Amino acid sequence: MDLHAPLVGATIGNYLVVAKLGEGGMGTVYLAEHPLIGKRVALKVLHEEHCRDPEIVARFFNEARAVNEIGHPNIVDVLDYGVVHGPYGGGFVYLIMEYLPGEPLSRLLLREAPLAPERALALAAQVAEALAVAHAKGVVHRDLKPDNIHIGPGDRVKVLDFGVAKLTRMDGAQVQTRTGVVLGTPAYMSPEQCEGRRDIDARTDVYALGILLYEMMTGRVPFYGDGYGEVMVQHLTRRPARPSTLRGIIPPAIEAVVMVALEKRRDDRFAGMNELLAALRDPYGFAARAGGADALLPPAPPSAQAPTLTLRVGVDHRTTLSGSAAEVMAHAPRARAAVWLIGAAIVLGAAIAIVLAATRPSPRQAAPAPAAAPAPADAAPPAQIRVR
Repeated sequence: MDLHAPLVGATIGNYLVVAKLGEGGMGTVYLAEHPLIGKRVALKVLHEEHCRDPEIVARFFNEARAVNEIGHPNIVDVLDYGVVHGPYGGGFVYLIMEYLPGEPLSRLLLREAPLAPERALALAAQVAEALAVAHAKGVVHRDLKPDNIHIGPGDRVKVLDFGVAKLTRMDGAQVQTRTGVVLGTPAYMSPEQCEGRRDIDARTDVYALGILLYEMMTGRVPFYGDGYGEVMVQHLTRRPARPSTLRGIIPPAIEAVVMVALEKRRDDRFAGMNELLAALRDPYGFAARAGGADALLPPAPPSAQAPTLTLRVGVDHRTTLSGSAAEVMAHAPRARAAVWLIGAAIVLGAAIAIVLAATRPSPRQAAPAPAAAPAPADAAPPAQIRVR
């Protein structure tokens, strides 16, 4: 029996279920409304097949406990949770959360990625601020991904889904995950998560936020493959390509922040979310304190270094634009227009010079002579535009 089918129109707690908003791997989210005061909420219902697994149900309710423990404006507020029992002994569990206008980061990236580096930094800083408070409360998220980051009006960020969060300090006890249990989404998992290690700490969220920042600025995650195992092996063994090799307009200081967050060894990353937050707010100061961005960045492989776009006209006229030619043409419309305007101006100047040289009187002539005939086309070196 599908207990979720009749939910639209049903009353859960004090709220009338109005519409289905979306569905994920763990549950379905509905829009619900208080019939008297009109307050709108989001109703998150765990899928029926998961309701029979006590461990998954515990993780689902763990979200409410974790969010209540943190209490931050950049984290979605959970208002209530409960169980609805079915007529034949079944049932489902639910959370009632604040309703958020806007869209998940995943949808924003599908439409607008890659984002401007400055906008990506601003969004990531809000996530980091929320997680810094969570970590101070002993809560590690462990499942950061675009679907769990909500972007509201004015780019206001809300972090969602603490269902697999690790609560390291709740009622004085340490809540641990069994050794070897892998939880998370492979594209955003830290190397220590991929190994199934028990001692997961705040630096796993630092790594995941580094991947989110990488994806926001380049339009893709650093590691991908045909299966979960292939992606997880890359997290463990491969160094990510520098973001500027995919999108050459990323400043080195900002790129350095991303690469430090994505270090394989936890001790080589930012020591915690507060340290990453400071770097997100002032990447240039962060790079300067480290001795410059070059001291933090690995050398780009020769095949991935961006070529120089050079405009050459004749022998003595040359204009050079730094960066990838493809990036300049794709991401800098004003630079592209400047290339053509400069080329046209140089060609026009060369043509005028040829005409003036052909019509200038010879100093050896005692009297003015008739204007000389225009020089043949092959009498002057032709103007050439060559991109190298």
